[in-house]
Amino acid sequence: MCIRDRFQPGNVIERKYQVRRMIGSGGFSIVYLVYDEMFDREAALKLFKHPDISLDDLRREATAVSRLKHPNIAQPLDWGILSGSGRPFLVSEFIDGEELTVYTRHNRRLGVGAAVQAIMSLLATLADIHPDVDRLAELRAINDAGELTTEQWEELQALPARGTLHRDIKPANLILTADGTLKLVDFNIAARASAANVTRVGTPSYMLPEVGIMPWQTDADLFATGIVLYELITGHHPYPNRQPTIDTAPANPLDHAPELLPALAELLLRAVSCDPAVRYQSARRFQADLAALDGRYTLSARSSATSPTLVHLVPGAPNTNPYVTHLLTLYSQARRDNSGTRGLDHLARATYVATR
Repeated sequence: MCIRDRFQPGNVIERKYQVRRMIGSGGFSIVYLVYDEMFDREAALKLFKHPDISLDDLRREATAVSRLKHPNIAQPLDWGILSGSGRPFLVSEFIDGEELTVYTRHNRRLGVGAAVQAIMSLLATLADIHPDVDRLAELRAINDAGELTTEQWEELQALPARGTLHRDIKPANLILTADGTLKLVDFNIAARASAANVTRVGTPSYMLPEVGIMPWQTDADLFATGIVLYELITGHHPYPNRQPTIDTAPANPLDHAPELLPALAELLLRAVSCDPAVRYQSARRFQADLAALDGRYTLSARSSATSPTLVHLVPGAPNTNPYVTHLLTLYSQARRDNSGTRGLDHLARATYVATR
């Protein structure tokens, strides 16, 4: 039926999932679109390439994702081990859409506004699943001031371990549906914040240089999110050879997209900075800074929003000034008295416009 666990359309996996086509293949797994006849639905079946992933690993991923119950996250449906080769597989909700990868290419790009909106949706999702770093910072400030209550102290101890980190955010794991919804998929190396010190390799082009040395934190997901946004807007990766490094500054996005407003360019540089003192630690802060741009992302948008409306004046009768005539038409005048025309000469009276 298959060679080296490569399935063809029409093959049936574990007497349950009929293969329709291969969706994609990466370093960790092959993903197939399958049909589940029992529940009359399509699903995405991820077949892991490495048999050393155990049922416990699959159960951990499925449990972590199902616990989130987020509308912008693909939900797990089933998991198991292939009876022939012993390779593990995970079945998830199938998201019908396109990977953001296709929109990072020069021949097919989202507009800047659409790219920002997609990433703001992702940031809202991350804010929901990440540890609450904003509350954590607030509690630490109260603690530094010596004003922490017993309840707040207990909360301070518990917060760092709460939440989930995705740890492999990249365009291939972000699916844009036809109705504009952005879905986050592939949680196979995700971790509860309490277990984030267990290092699993993600995708180097979207990883902080210190990942693998320092424990995973929220800023790793946000750094990857920043690179995705940078790519969507400019069509380029911010670092040479697509390799983030603390020794090299990211390329100024204005070098690739000179029409961007400086405020957006500065935000992008902060988002992709390898410097922990510069880069974002909070999804809510990242989202708020994008929202503060108020939809103004390019120079053309700014100029069109602030350009005055020109009034074309038509010459009138002799000895009249068309500019004064136009101003007089803007003056509110009433029929009930003569206040609108009081003091006007006979030429100005000719321009009288009754407004009520």
